[in-house]
Amino acid sequence: MKAWTTIEVTDVHPHIAVLTMKRPDQRNAINATMADELEDCLTSLQDRPDLSVLIVTGAGSTFGASDSAIFSPPEVRV
Repeated sequence: MKAWTTIEVTDVHPHIAVLTMKRPDQRNAINATMADELEDCLTSLQDRPDLSVLIVTGAGSTFGASDSAIFSPPEVRV
């Protein structure tokens, strides 16, 4: 499996993989890098006919916070 910086995928059992979001200091909030890596990862996992289950989890004590500010709509001033 490819090496990403903000996520990790491990096979834990035949037909089962775990995707871990690895930004615990930011409560696993999705930023632009993680979004790109998730897209790349999920696209590559589609090509795995042996995989039936994908468990998504977050490193640290929080599964995931909302997305990072980079995905927030721009501020509108009137």
